[in-house]
Amino acid sequence: GYIHFISASIFFITLACFSMFLFTKKNPNPTKNKLARNKIYMMCGLVIIASLIAILIFFMFFEIKYPRSCFVFWAESIALIAFGISWLTKGGTLLSDKK
Repeated sequence: GYIHFISASIFFITLACFSMFLFTKKNPNPTKNKLARNKIYMMCGLVIIASLIAILIFFMFFEIKYPRSCFVFWAESIALIAFGISWLTKGGTLLSDKK
């Protein structure tokens, strides 16, 4: 379980960094949609970080009481969905600039 948690943490921290730092790189004249996309990227990154913190809290305080809980599955799923939204936004599916 610990190897999975450490590996998944590194993976999700990398995804959060993509969303929060790489995807939000600004150009000199950002459009209205680019500013809105940057908000989406930041929110998605924060959701990923919050999911990791929730999993850590679960491991620290609740795993002994609920050893067969599916909490980690759902927290990781939420983090992946958040990155998926960020990725779709970056790919131009959501809030693209019309050219």
